[in-house]
Amino acid sequence: MRDSVVSGNRVDATGATAVNIGAVFEVDSRATIRNTQITGNNVTVKSRSGDASDEGATFTVSRSDSVLLQDSLVAGNTAFVSAVGGSATLDGAGIWNAGTLRVLNTKVVGNIGRANGSTGSARGGGVWNGTFSPGDMPPVLTLTNSFVGGNAISGSPGITLQGGGLFTAFPFTLTNTLIKNNAPDQCFGC
Repeated sequence: MRDSVVSGNRVDATGATAVNIGAVFEVDSRATIRNTQITGNNVTVKSRSGDASDEGATFTVSRSDSVLLQDSLVAGNTAFVSAVGGSATLDGAGIWNAGTLRVLNTKVVGNIGRANGSTGSARGGGVWNGTFSPGDMPPVLTLTNSFVGGNAISGSPGITLQGGGLFTAFPFTLTNTLIKNNAPDQCFGC
């Protein structure tokens, strides 16, 4: 895929217990994405009485063996999770990786995630890197000549906040990449 725009899309999930697994743009196999803008997309997951979770809000790499995101922009995307009577979990507002992802000459900026609930977590405003299920192969993330900045996660009291710029549960490779001006922190697990 090249010279493309993925913008202004919405994913809404509402129920007694609400779960969103997937994204506005999901890659499940080998792919190359170049000169593409993934901007202004929104994911909302709301539970009326139980738990709510969002696994992979905007750009998701799920168990893929080789994905290249090059000369692209992932910006201004939002993810909101609300659990009235339970736990709220948000993993990844911008990029969610559980596969093998190389990010080259790409900006990940201004992505925002928020989780509201009595307990839970919000992790990875710009980039989230981890496994989907226990026993999965560890993900491989490489960030080269890229910028991860101005991303933010927030939550109600009781929500654990980790990785405004980058959350990672596994080692990753960072080359000539700046992670800056993210909130509440730059990187968790680095």
